[in-house]
Amino acid sequence: MSRLLGPCAAACLTLGFLALTGFAQKENTPGKINLGVVKFASDHVGKKVGDGECTALAIEALESVGAKTTHDFGVTGLDEDYEWGTLVKKHADVQPGDIIQFRDVVTVTKTVTKSPKGTSTRTTKRSYDHHTAVISRNLGKGKFKVYEQNSGGPNMSEVERKKVREDDLDLAGKTSGTVWIYRPVKK
Repeated sequence: MSRLLGPCAAACLTLGFLALTGFAQKENTPGKINLGVVKFASDHVGKKVGDGECTALAIEALESVGAKTTHDFGVTGLDEDYEWGTLVKKHADVQPGDIIQFRDVVTVTKTVTKSPKGTSTRTTKRSYDHHTAVISRNLGKGKFKVYEQNSGGPNMSEVERKKVREDDLDLAGKTSGTVWIYRPVKK
């Protein structure tokens, strides 16, 4: 082919073919399933999904795109460590649409603000005994945006707690517990 078209034209045609067939997809670019999961979650911000439990958001988002849920992996029950797909081992590889599972996690985040009047430090502590969320964005260095429901502070009403919202997650500040992040897989 390169004799007929020249080396540059042949390379361009090959790259174009790979891009069209999906073979040239960047390693950390979300696929169709992940993009569908994110769309489902973002479309439901401010609404209660299912019974308002954290897992209902993940289950319905995954089902909406024909992906496996924890039920398909045989892990069910109120206090189980749910499985949502293929385990993602590095924070840098996490993509929007991945599902995160928490067990006894505590994060502590310190924010330092400097102003002409001096420096102030704010410490935020969050706990996730048993929780599931959908990754919205990977901000790098263990920081993420997540879609979640059935979580929130003590000042939040039960009705508001059960609605989907986007929140910050700083796993770089994790002081205890276990986190699993899963890449959804097709049924």
